[in-house]
Amino acid sequence: MMDDKSVELINWFKEAVGTEECSVKLEGMKEKGDGYMSDINFAKITLNEPNQNGKELYMIAKVSKSGPEMRKFGEVLCKREVAFYKEVVPLFNEFQMEKLVDEPFEALPKCYKTIVTDQTEVIVQENLMKKGYKLHNKKIPMNMNHIKLVMKNYAKFHAISLALREQKPEVMAPFDESFTNWFVEQIAMFEPMYKSTVDKIIANLKEMDRSDLAKRYEKLVERGVPNMLTDLIKDMPEERVVTHADCHNGNFLFEYKDNDDENPTNVVIIDFQISFMFSPIIDISSYLYCGASKVELDQLDYILNYYHKELSSFLSKLGSNADEIFPVATMWEHWEKYSFYGFNVASSLLELLFVEADDAPDFEVESSKGMEKFDINVKDRKPYLKRLVEIVEHYLDVHNVH
Repeated sequence: MMDDKSVELINWFKEAVGTEECSVKLEGMKEKGDGYMSDINFAKITLNEPNQNGKELYMIAKVSKSGPEMRKFGEVLCKREVAFYKEVVPLFNEFQMEKLVDEPFEALPKCYKTIVTDQTEVIVQENLMKKGYKLHNKKIPMNMNHIKLVMKNYAKFHAISLALREQKPEVMAPFDESFTNWFVEQIAMFEPMYKSTVDKIIANLKEMDRSDLAKRYEKLVERGVPNMLTDLIKDMPEERVVTHADCHNGNFLFEYKDNDDENPTNVVIIDFQISFMFSPIIDISSYLYCGASKVELDQLDYILNYYHKELSSFLSKLGSNADEIFPVATMWEHWEKYSFYGFNVASSLLELLFVEADDAPDFEVESSKGMEKFDINVKDRKPYLKRLVEIVEHYLDVHNVH
């Protein structure tokens, strides 16, 4: 007999396709470590209506975790992603259609249905892996081909917010209230975690015989990371957009031609649970510090100017002018003021990109111990430590911290 959870999943998939005339085959869940706020469930749906001829659909259902500790913050974040797909995506699509944009921003998975109950949030999407899309290896930095493709799509994504804010400010205004940065608003909850993370980064830099970097990093964060993040987020820029904000290597699905993993042809951006309104630099800095090696980081000028060129081009298609609403000089001012956010995300969470699936922390279990006690066991520490040194040194050099 099928258990209650499986019956519930099948009903959600049927609700997503909009018919009872279908069969649903559950195909398991994502492995441990691939979904911290939600469980990812796979299914094959066969449509049995006469006009469908047994058409098969492959879907995933992201189902929020139910543990009481996770619900303290997971509920807010999962509802944020539901709002992204219910409110932001239709608005962005409608605006692009209104502007008759050729090559619109489409780097999102198709969302079939969002479901919210008293204790659960569910998002049913297409399973793009069945179409050949795949994740980049989280442990390996992305090359310039990947970076440029992501920057081009982030530029389109951000351009829609900027153009809407200029042309239809009344439709963007509500998101200033509903898409706030929940983590910073609840900073007291995370203070112990930030303190232990800073101590760990300093110890790791010293382990690599880089006491020089450890001292410079200590100087950078001497006011305390919580204070720095709070001040940063309070400085809400006029040039704000709906951000992705969860920009690590594991949140991009790439399509390749002829199995050439060095040259992606398309990208899809996933996981918008921590999306909030702020500067585009939140996404750019988080993505680059999480995903780029020293070789690419050393080409920061080229990457940001490439991003701005793509942003300008897409803004023009939307009827706005980048020189008026987000000029190059403003972009660099934002980098100076706001890139600490992405640097802090990357340096704090970098270990999670190097942990083996079997060793990934169970957030439901770990959150019950207190926010400062997350146990992360990276078996092969050398690649992690090398990346940590690269991103810390880059940030300190660019921001002239000595």
